Amino acid sequence: MIRKLKALGLALVAAVVLSAVGAPAASATTHDFECNALPGKSCWVTGYQHTPFVFETNTGKKAGCKNVGYVGTMVDRTQDDLTLTPTFSECEFAGLEATVSVNGGCTFTFTGQTDEVGDAEVHICPTGGNITIKVLGAPAP
Repeated sequence: MIRKLKALGLALVAAVVLSAVGAPAASATTHDFECNALPGKSCWVTGYQHTPFVFETNTGKKAGCKNVGYVGTMVDRTQDDLTLTPTFSECEFAGLEATVSVNGGCTFTFTGQTDEVGDAEVHICPTGGNITIKVLGAPAP
């Protein structure tokens, strides 16, 4: 599953600098994630999404979370993409309180390639796993 996010959203990552390489602003641009760690060391990366995150299920229904946090590490000083594990809170589904969990190694991979309007691809669960939405107070199936 791929979700488009504004390249600006990539800046939410503390301790990582998003630097543009070449290309004018009106065309597609490639960015690198940079880590200022000493050689042989890694960077601990954390971030927070400041806009609600909306899921659309395979049945077309939507769930939303007000808060999304991200955590991960960078092992190279410069990377083309960045893989982080999300956490979700203050979620709801169809107006009811819900929990959202990532399972089985599900991560989000933020790419450094943006299109002409600044959107970048985010690959959700690219290596497997899933996201589970549980509605609280709903009757058991």
